[in-house]
Order: sequence, then C-alpha cells, then structure tokens
Amino acid sequence: MDIALLCAYRDVILDFFVLIIVVHCFVAVMDIALLCVYRDVIPIFFVLCSLLSIVLLQWSPLLSSVVLIH
Repeated sequence: MDIALLCAYRDVILDFFVLIIVVHCFVAVMDIALLCVYRDVIPIFFVLCSLLSIVLLQWSPLLSSVVLIH
C-alpha cells in the first residue's frame, strides 16, 4: 500500500526535491551577491536549507526504489 501511494505521489515528491535543489542554488548565489548586506541572515537560511536537505536525503532510498519500480 505504501509503495502504491508513493507511486501516486511520485511527481510531487520529485518536484519537492527539485525545489530544494533550486533553493540551494538560489541561496548560494544570493549568499555571494548579498554577503555584505545580509551577511547574518543568508548564511542562517543556507544552514536551514542544508539541514532540510539532510533530512530529505534519508528519504532518497525510498524515492529511488519508487523510481525503479515505476
């Protein structure tokens, strides 16, 4: 049942991972561009995004199994 549910929501899960990657790229670029202006805020946001990605990486074996099944 869980695998069938994950197959149904596979596109949503993949879109979420793509969103995290885009946020990482955006924050990295903004960190370089606005380091002098927002040097306290942007690194904290980058660390929070990194922590979120670490949590999501624990889902990656599950995600890869869904992709392989489909």
